[in-house]
Amino acid sequence: MHRVSLAFPIQCVTMLPCIAVVVYLLMSAGDRTVQIVQLTHSQERLEREVRLLDGEYARLKSERDRLQSTTDIERVAREELNLIKPGETAVIVIPSQVAPDSPKVAPPQKEMVQDPPWRQWWGWLFGN
Repeated sequence: MHRVSLAFPIQCVTMLPCIAVVVYLLMSAGDRTVQIVQLTHSQERLEREVRLLDGEYARLKSERDRLQSTTDIERVAREELNLIKPGETAVIVIPSQVAPDSPKVAPPQKEMVQDPPWRQWWGWLFGN
């Protein structure tokens, strides 16, 4: 009778830790790869947002420079705030009820009631 040995050969004992280390390294590398992909997408999104905000900043800066000119300040003061310079007289134009250039509307005319065709023929034939 042969005896069955329950002892593992020495090769299996050394191979199990090696397999465990390889599995750990593969899982760690996969996790790092996922993080790198996510960070790359975040970086691209943030770079697009920075470009948009730079454009908006340039537009707002040019608008600020334009609005700081004396002609625009005066235009806004006169048109939107209804301000006048010292020594000027303000004139307020109140529109009238009927504009003088508006075309005159003719009074409505009475509609002529037309006789039915048979009555017209009757009048034409018999003179009534």
